[in-house]
Amino acid sequence: MKKQFKKSSGIALVLGAILMILTMVLHPVGGDFEHLLQIASMGIIVHSIGILSIPISAFGYWGLLKQIESKSIFSRVGFVFTISSLFAVLIAAAINGLVLPLFIQDYQMATSEVIDTIRPILSYNFAINQTFDYIFIGFTLLSVSSWSIAILQTRVFPKWLGYYGIILSIIAILLISSGFFFLDVFGFRVFIFGFVSWVLIIAYFQLSTPISN
Repeated sequence: MKKQFKKSSGIALVLGAILMILTMVLHPVGGDFEHLLQIASMGIIVHSIGILSIPISAFGYWGLLKQIESKSIFSRVGFVFTISSLFAVLIAAAINGLVLPLFIQDYQMATSEVIDTIRPILSYNFAINQTFDYIFIGFTLLSVSSWSIAILQTRVFPKWLGYYGIILSIIAILLISSGFFFLDVFGFRVFIFGFVSWVLIIAYFQLSTPISN
């Protein structure tokens, strides 16, 4: 594995994580139709930042895969689930952060009767967005678990990092089982911040670990 590629992919993981944090910090809270109109421009900007983080993060995970794939098949499993989760959140961000604001901006001067006619469309949009959020969360838990098993099977990174990923996944599953809602802004922030903490530690060791051929 070439040194420059390893360094670049590690930096990509850090940059992708920072953009995810920025997205969640700036993410506006939803509301009624009038509120959605008010935050439409901000929503587009924030979700565009989140969308930008996706290919950057994917490149970082590609480098991580190249670093440990020869030592554990679970790294390949983790990579597949990671790419699938990133694809799911890409669709969710596009639907909720781009499609919805662009759609409702055409109804800024609409009467209450007209707005009532499009509410089923907004509900349908919300349902699709939540579905892909669920897919993202599920695949992310599977990806973190798979990467963590790969770490435990190898000596590329400290084993405690593998245990940390598994513990994070178990905590998330327990929270879901207890009724904690991850799909509102607060819940999604909790999930993303926990996930990003693991990513940043991964990136640190990816940048600091010597290259293995």
